[in-house]
Amino acid sequence: MTLAEEIEKAQELYENVPPNESTTCEWVILPLLWAAGYKRHEIFSRVSDNANQYPDYTLLPDEPDRTWYLEAKAWRESLDHKHAVQCLNHAGLNGTRWGALTNGHTWRLYDNHVPGPMADKLVVEARLEDREGILAFFEAISRDSVCSGRLAAYVESLRRQRERAERKSALQALLLSQLLRPDSDLIRQIRSFARKQEGLSGVTGEEIALCLQELWGCAPAPIEQPPAPAQDAPPVLAQGGVSLAWLRQNSERATGSKPTRVRFPDGTEAQVAAWIILAMELVRWLLRMRRLPPMPFRGRMGGHHYFLNAEPKHEREAMNHFDKVAEGGQTVYVHANRSAADFVRCLHALCEAAAISPEEVVIWLRDPQGSE
Repeated sequence: MTLAEEIEKAQELYENVPPNESTTCEWVILPLLWAAGYKRHEIFSRVSDNANQYPDYTLLPDEPDRTWYLEAKAWRESLDHKHAVQCLNHAGLNGTRWGALTNGHTWRLYDNHVPGPMADKLVVEARLEDREGILAFFEAISRDSVCSGRLAAYVESLRRQRERAERKSALQALLLSQLLRPDSDLIRQIRSFARKQEGLSGVTGEEIALCLQELWGCAPAPIEQPPAPAQDAPPVLAQGGVSLAWLRQNSERATGSKPTRVRFPDGTEAQVAAWIILAMELVRWLLRMRRLPPMPFRGRMGGHHYFLNAEPKHEREAMNHFDKVAEGGQTVYVHANRSAADFVRCLHALCEAAAISPEEVVIWLRDPQGSE
Protein backbone atom coordinates (compact mmCIF):
# COMPACT_ATOMS: atom_id res chain seq x y z
CA MET A 1 0.00 0.00 0.00
CA THR A 2 1.34 3.43 -0.94
CA LEU A 3 1.75 6.25 1.55
CA ALA A 4 -1.18 8.16 0.04
CA GLU A 5 -3.38 5.07 0.24
CA GLU A 6 -2.38 4.42 3.86
CA ILE A 7 -3.21 8.04 4.74
CA GLU A 8 -6.63 7.71 3.08
CA LYS A 9 -7.24 4.49 5.02
CA ALA A 10 -6.30 6.21 8.30
CA GLN A 11 -8.74 9.05 7.56
CA GLU A 12 -11.61 6.58 7.78
CA LEU A 13 -10.91 6.21 11.50
CA TYR A 14 -12.56 9.56 12.22
CA GLU A 15 -15.77 7.52 12.00
CA ASN A 16 -14.37 4.42 13.77
CA VAL A 17 -12.07 5.80 16.47
CA PRO A 18 -9.35 3.53 17.96
CA PRO A 19 -10.34 2.91 21.61
CA ASN A 20 -6.91 3.30 23.24
CA GLU A 21 -3.23 4.09 22.71
CA SER A 22 -2.08 0.60 21.76
CA THR A 23 -4.85 0.25 19.18
CA THR A 24 -3.99 3.69 17.78
CA CYS A 25 -0.41 2.45 17.33
CA GLU A 26 -1.52 -0.75 15.60
CA TRP A 27 -4.20 0.76 13.38
CA VAL A 28 -2.60 4.07 12.45
CA ILE A 29 0.90 4.93 13.61
CA LEU A 30 2.87 1.83 12.63
CA PRO A 31 1.13 1.36 9.24
CA LEU A 32 1.91 4.97 8.33
CA LEU A 33 5.55 4.59 9.34
CA TRP A 34 5.86 1.39 7.34
CA ALA A 35 4.31 3.14 4.34
CA ALA A 36 6.89 5.92 4.81
CA GLY A 37 9.62 3.39 4.09
CA TYR A 38 10.69 2.14 7.53
CA LYS A 39 11.27 -1.57 7.79
CA ARG A 40 9.93 -3.43 10.80
CA HIS A 41 13.41 -4.02 12.24
CA GLU A 42 14.09 -0.26 11.99
CA ILE A 43 11.38 0.62 14.54
CA PHE A 44 12.09 -0.38 18.14
CA SER A 45 9.31 -0.20 20.71
CA ARG A 46 9.94 1.03 24.28
CA VAL A 47 13.69 0.40 24.46
CA SER A 48 14.92 1.70 27.84
CA ASP A 49 18.15 3.56 28.52
CA ASN A 50 20.50 3.37 31.51
CA ALA A 51 18.05 5.40 33.60
CA ASN A 52 15.22 2.99 32.72
CA GLN A 53 13.48 5.69 30.67
CA TYR A 54 12.23 5.08 27.16
CA PRO A 55 10.36 6.70 24.27
CA ASP A 56 7.48 4.79 22.72
CA TYR A 57 9.41 4.26 19.47
CA THR A 58 13.04 4.56 18.38
CA LEU A 59 13.48 4.77 14.61
CA LEU A 60 16.68 3.82 12.78
CA PRO A 61 18.32 2.67 16.04
CA ASP A 62 21.29 1.14 14.20
CA GLU A 63 22.18 4.46 12.53
CA PRO A 64 23.12 6.81 15.41
CA ASP A 65 23.46 9.89 13.20
CA ARG A 66 19.93 9.42 11.88
CA THR A 67 18.09 7.98 14.87
CA TRP A 68 14.93 9.80 15.95
CA TYR A 69 12.24 9.20 18.56
CA LEU A 70 8.46 9.14 18.58
CA GLU A 71 6.00 9.52 21.45
CA ALA A 72 2.51 8.06 20.88
CA LYS A 73 -0.82 8.97 22.48
CA ALA A 74 -4.37 7.67 22.19
CA TRP A 75 -6.51 9.00 19.34
CA ARG A 76 -8.84 10.96 21.64
CA GLU A 77 -6.04 12.45 23.74
CA SER A 78 -5.15 16.08 23.03
CA LEU A 79 -1.47 16.68 22.39
CA ASP A 80 0.58 18.84 24.72
CA HIS A 81 4.17 19.99 24.40
CA LYS A 82 4.99 18.23 27.68
CA HIS A 83 4.24 14.90 25.96
CA ALA A 84 7.28 15.45 23.72
CA VAL A 85 9.73 15.87 26.61
CA GLN A 86 10.53 12.16 26.79
CA CYS A 87 11.53 11.74 23.16
CA LEU A 88 13.49 15.01 23.08
CA ASN A 89 15.36 14.05 26.24
CA HIS A 90 16.47 10.93 24.43
CA ALA A 91 17.46 12.96 21.41
CA GLY A 92 19.54 15.23 23.64
CA LEU A 93 21.20 12.35 25.49
CA ASN A 94 22.12 10.67 22.22
CA GLY A 95 23.15 13.78 20.31
CA THR A 96 20.37 13.52 17.73
CA ARG A 97 18.04 16.19 16.46
CA TRP A 98 14.49 15.02 15.83
CA GLY A 99 11.57 13.99 17.99
CA ALA A 100 7.91 13.50 17.07
CA LEU A 101 4.59 13.32 18.89
CA THR A 102 1.28 11.95 17.60
CA ASN A 103 -2.16 10.73 18.58
CA GLY A 104 -2.65 9.17 15.16
CA HIS A 105 -4.56 12.02 13.51
CA THR A 106 -2.31 14.92 14.54
CA TRP A 107 1.45 14.68 14.02
CA ARG A 108 4.08 17.06 15.42
CA LEU A 109 7.79 17.26 14.62
CA TYR A 110 10.21 18.86 17.10
CA ASP A 111 13.75 20.08 16.44
CA ASN A 112 15.99 19.58 19.47
CA HIS A 113 18.63 21.91 17.99
CA VAL A 114 16.32 24.89 18.55
CA PRO A 115 17.06 26.53 21.92
CA GLY A 116 14.38 27.62 24.33
CA PRO A 117 11.11 26.13 25.61
CA MET A 118 9.38 23.14 24.07
CA ALA A 119 6.93 25.29 22.10
CA ASP A 120 9.83 26.93 20.26
CA LYS A 121 11.14 23.51 19.20
CA LEU A 122 7.91 22.62 17.41
CA VAL A 123 8.69 22.67 13.69
CA VAL A 124 5.40 21.66 12.11
CA GLU A 125 2.03 20.16 12.97
CA ALA A 126 0.09 18.19 10.35
CA ARG A 127 -3.36 16.61 10.51
CA LEU A 128 -4.80 13.67 8.60
CA GLU A 129 -7.69 15.67 7.18
CA ASP A 130 -5.22 18.02 5.46
CA ARG A 131 -4.25 15.61 2.70
CA GLU A 132 -1.55 17.73 1.12
CA GLY A 133 -0.07 18.78 4.45
CA ILE A 134 0.03 15.30 5.96
CA LEU A 135 1.49 13.81 2.78
CA ALA A 136 4.25 16.45 2.78
CA PHE A 137 4.88 15.71 6.46
CA PHE A 138 5.34 11.97 5.92
CA GLU A 139 7.46 12.50 2.85
CA ALA A 140 9.68 14.71 5.02
CA ILE A 141 10.03 12.15 7.84
CA SER A 142 10.24 9.18 5.49
CA ARG A 143 13.22 6.88 5.72
CA ASP A 144 14.72 8.19 2.46
CA SER A 145 14.29 11.81 3.55
CA VAL A 146 15.86 11.30 6.98
CA CYS A 147 18.77 9.30 5.57
CA SER A 148 19.46 11.75 2.73
CA GLY A 149 19.20 14.93 4.83
CA ARG A 150 16.08 16.23 3.08
CA LEU A 151 14.30 16.49 6.42
CA ALA A 152 16.62 19.32 7.47
CA ALA A 153 15.95 21.13 4.16
CA TYR A 154 12.20 20.71 4.69
CA VAL A 155 12.45 22.23 8.16
CA GLU A 156 14.50 25.15 6.85
CA SER A 157 11.91 25.87 4.16
CA LEU A 158 9.18 25.87 6.81
CA ARG A 159 11.21 28.29 8.91
CA ARG A 160 11.48 30.71 5.98
CA GLN A 161 7.75 30.38 5.27
CA ARG A 162 6.99 31.10 8.91
CA GLU A 163 9.18 34.21 8.88
CA ARG A 164 7.41 35.50 5.78
CA ALA A 165 4.03 34.80 7.36
CA GLU A 166 5.04 36.62 10.55
CA ARG A 167 6.17 39.66 8.55
CA LYS A 168 2.92 39.62 6.63
CA SER A 169 0.92 39.40 9.86
CA ALA A 170 2.88 42.27 11.40
CA LEU A 171 2.35 44.38 8.29
CA GLN A 172 -1.37 43.63 8.27
CA ALA A 173 -1.64 44.60 11.94
CA LEU A 174 0.21 47.86 11.22
CA LEU A 175 -2.06 48.70 8.30
CA LEU A 176 -5.19 47.87 10.28
CA SER A 177 -4.06 49.99 13.20
CA GLN A 178 -3.42 52.95 10.90
CA LEU A 179 -5.90 52.73 8.04
CA LEU A 180 -9.01 52.02 10.12
CA ARG A 181 -8.46 55.00 12.46
CA PRO A 182 -9.79 58.27 11.00
CA ASP A 183 -7.19 60.30 12.95
CA SER A 184 -4.11 58.24 12.06
CA ASP A 185 -1.13 59.71 10.21
CA LEU A 186 -1.70 57.50 7.16
CA ILE A 187 -5.40 58.42 6.91
CA ARG A 188 -4.47 62.11 7.06
CA GLN A 189 -2.02 61.61 4.18
CA ILE A 190 -4.63 59.72 2.14
CA ARG A 191 -7.19 62.43 2.89
CA SER A 192 -4.74 65.11 1.77
CA PHE A 193 -4.14 63.28 -1.50
CA ALA A 194 -7.86 62.51 -2.04
CA ARG A 195 -8.93 66.14 -1.56
CA LYS A 196 -6.83 67.10 -4.56
CA GLN A 197 -8.89 64.78 -6.77
CA GLU A 198 -11.99 65.91 -8.61
CA GLY A 199 -15.16 65.44 -6.57
CA LEU A 200 -13.36 64.59 -3.32
CA SER A 201 -12.43 68.01 -2.00
CA GLY A 202 -14.54 67.57 1.13
CA VAL A 203 -13.79 63.95 1.96
CA THR A 204 -13.25 63.22 5.67
CA GLY A 205 -11.03 60.77 7.52
CA GLU A 206 -14.14 58.99 8.79
CA GLU A 207 -15.36 58.40 5.22
CA ILE A 208 -11.99 57.01 4.18
CA ALA A 209 -11.78 54.69 7.19
CA LEU A 210 -15.35 53.46 6.64
CA CYS A 211 -14.62 52.79 2.97
CA LEU A 212 -11.55 50.76 3.89
CA GLN A 213 -13.56 48.79 6.44
CA GLU A 214 -16.08 47.85 3.76
CA LEU A 215 -13.36 46.94 1.27
CA TRP A 216 -11.58 44.71 3.78
CA GLY A 217 -14.70 43.19 5.28
CA CYS A 218 -13.79 44.40 8.77
CA ALA A 219 -17.26 45.72 9.55
CA PRO A 220 -19.68 43.30 7.86
CA ALA A 221 -23.32 44.20 7.65
CA PRO A 222 -25.83 41.44 8.45
CA ILE A 223 -27.00 39.62 5.34
CA GLU A 224 -30.75 39.06 5.15
CA GLN A 225 -31.53 35.52 4.04
CA PRO A 226 -34.72 34.81 2.09
CA PRO A 227 -36.65 31.71 3.18
CA ALA A 228 -35.38 28.63 1.39
CA PRO A 229 -37.86 27.30 -1.15
CA ALA A 230 -39.12 23.76 -0.75
CA GLN A 231 -37.20 21.40 -2.99
CA ASP A 232 -37.71 17.75 -3.82
CA ALA A 233 -34.16 17.31 -5.11
CA PRO A 234 -30.93 19.14 -4.32
CA PRO A 235 -29.95 21.96 -6.68
CA VAL A 236 -26.90 21.13 -8.75
CA LEU A 237 -24.10 23.40 -7.60
CA ALA A 238 -20.42 23.39 -8.51
CA GLN A 239 -20.44 20.00 -10.22
CA GLY A 240 -22.42 18.00 -7.69
CA GLY A 241 -22.14 19.98 -4.47
CA VAL A 242 -25.13 21.18 -2.45
CA SER A 243 -25.46 24.34 -0.41
CA LEU A 244 -25.48 24.29 3.38
CA ALA A 245 -28.85 26.09 3.19
CA TRP A 246 -30.38 23.24 1.17
CA LEU A 247 -28.78 20.65 3.42
CA ARG A 248 -30.29 22.37 6.48
CA GLN A 249 -33.76 22.01 4.95
CA ASN A 250 -33.00 18.39 4.02
CA SER A 251 -30.85 17.33 6.97
CA GLU A 252 -31.87 13.69 6.57
CA ARG A 253 -29.62 13.69 3.47
CA ALA A 254 -26.61 14.12 5.77
CA THR A 255 -27.49 11.01 7.77
CA GLY A 256 -25.55 8.07 6.41
CA SER A 257 -23.41 10.32 4.23
CA LYS A 258 -19.98 11.79 4.71
CA PRO A 259 -18.69 15.11 3.42
CA THR A 260 -15.68 14.97 1.12
CA ARG A 261 -15.11 18.60 0.21
CA VAL A 262 -16.31 22.08 1.16
CA ARG A 263 -16.14 25.39 -0.68
CA PHE A 264 -16.39 28.68 1.20
CA PRO A 265 -17.87 31.97 -0.08
CA ASP A 266 -14.47 33.33 -1.13
CA GLY A 267 -13.87 30.31 -3.38
CA THR A 268 -11.33 28.52 -1.19
CA GLU A 269 -11.84 24.80 -0.70
CA ALA A 270 -10.86 22.14 1.82
CA GLN A 271 -10.84 18.38 1.60
CA VAL A 272 -12.67 16.81 4.55
CA ALA A 273 -13.28 13.26 5.73
CA ALA A 274 -15.99 13.65 8.40
CA TRP A 275 -18.54 16.15 9.71
CA ILE A 276 -16.30 17.17 12.61
CA ILE A 277 -13.52 17.96 10.12
CA LEU A 278 -15.89 20.07 8.02
CA ALA A 279 -16.88 21.94 11.18
CA MET A 280 -13.23 22.57 12.06
CA GLU A 281 -12.48 23.85 8.55
CA LEU A 282 -15.41 26.26 8.70
CA VAL A 283 -14.25 27.54 12.10
CA ARG A 284 -10.71 27.92 10.76
CA TRP A 285 -12.01 29.86 7.74
CA LEU A 286 -14.14 32.14 9.93
CA LEU A 287 -11.11 32.85 12.12
CA ARG A 288 -9.07 33.81 9.06
CA MET A 289 -11.94 36.06 7.90
CA ARG A 290 -12.33 37.50 11.43
CA ARG A 291 -16.00 36.59 11.36
CA LEU A 292 -16.25 34.00 14.15
CA PRO A 293 -19.07 34.86 16.59
CA PRO A 294 -18.27 35.38 20.28
CA MET A 295 -17.63 32.28 22.41
CA PRO A 296 -19.28 30.22 23.77
CA PHE A 297 -21.53 29.42 20.80
CA ARG A 298 -24.39 27.02 21.46
CA GLY A 299 -25.44 26.41 17.88
CA ARG A 300 -29.10 25.75 18.68
CA MET A 301 -31.81 26.73 21.12
CA GLY A 302 -31.92 24.94 24.47
CA GLY A 303 -29.62 22.35 25.99
CA HIS A 304 -26.50 22.75 28.07
CA HIS A 305 -23.91 21.78 25.47
CA TYR A 306 -21.95 24.33 23.49
CA PHE A 307 -20.95 23.73 19.89
CA LEU A 308 -17.91 26.02 20.18
CA ASN A 309 -16.07 27.42 23.16
CA ALA A 310 -12.75 29.04 23.96
CA GLU A 311 -12.13 26.28 26.52
CA PRO A 312 -13.10 22.58 26.53
CA LYS A 313 -16.17 23.12 28.70
CA HIS A 314 -19.94 23.06 28.32
CA GLU A 315 -22.27 25.13 30.48
CA ARG A 316 -22.38 22.55 33.30
CA GLU A 317 -19.69 19.99 32.52
CA ALA A 318 -16.42 19.30 30.74
CA MET A 319 -16.42 18.91 26.97
CA ASN A 320 -15.18 15.31 26.87
CA HIS A 321 -15.34 14.82 23.10
CA PHE A 322 -13.84 17.70 21.16
CA ASP A 323 -11.32 18.77 18.56
CA LYS A 324 -9.26 21.94 18.72
CA VAL A 325 -8.75 24.62 16.07
CA ALA A 326 -5.86 27.06 16.46
CA GLU A 327 -5.62 29.93 13.97
CA GLY A 328 -4.19 33.44 14.20
CA GLY A 329 -3.42 33.20 17.90
CA GLN A 330 -6.97 32.10 18.81
CA THR A 331 -8.02 28.62 19.95
CA VAL A 332 -11.53 27.21 19.56
CA TYR A 333 -12.78 23.88 20.92
CA VAL A 334 -15.40 22.15 18.72
CA HIS A 335 -17.78 19.67 20.34
CA ALA A 336 -17.38 16.46 18.33
CA ASN A 337 -19.99 14.09 19.78
CA ARG A 338 -22.87 14.98 17.45
CA SER A 339 -24.94 13.36 14.74
CA ALA A 340 -24.55 14.37 11.11
CA ALA A 341 -27.90 16.19 11.14
CA ASP A 342 -26.93 18.04 14.32
CA PHE A 343 -23.64 19.13 12.74
CA VAL A 344 -25.59 20.53 9.77
CA ARG A 345 -27.93 22.49 12.07
CA CYS A 346 -25.02 23.90 14.07
CA LEU A 347 -23.00 24.81 10.99
CA HIS A 348 -26.00 26.59 9.48
CA ALA A 349 -26.54 28.52 12.72
CA LEU A 350 -22.84 29.40 12.84
CA CYS A 351 -22.95 30.87 9.32
CA GLU A 352 -26.03 32.93 10.18
CA ALA A 353 -24.40 34.24 13.37
CA ALA A 354 -21.31 35.23 11.34
CA ALA A 355 -23.44 36.98 8.67
CA ILE A 356 -22.29 34.43 6.09
CA SER A 357 -24.83 33.16 3.56
CA PRO A 358 -25.34 29.38 3.98
CA GLU A 359 -26.22 29.38 0.27
CA GLU A 360 -22.58 30.22 -0.47
CA VAL A 361 -21.14 27.31 1.52
CA VAL A 362 -21.08 24.32 -0.86
CA ILE A 363 -20.60 20.76 0.39
CA TRP A 364 -19.87 17.58 -1.55
CA LEU A 365 -21.23 14.36 -0.05
CA ARG A 366 -20.29 10.71 -0.34
CA ASP A 367 -22.92 8.06 0.30
CA PRO A 368 -22.20 4.93 2.42
CA GLN A 369 -21.24 3.01 -0.75
CA GLY A 370 -18.45 5.51 -1.36
CA SER A 371 -19.81 7.34 -4.43
CA GLU A 372 -19.97 11.10 -4.50
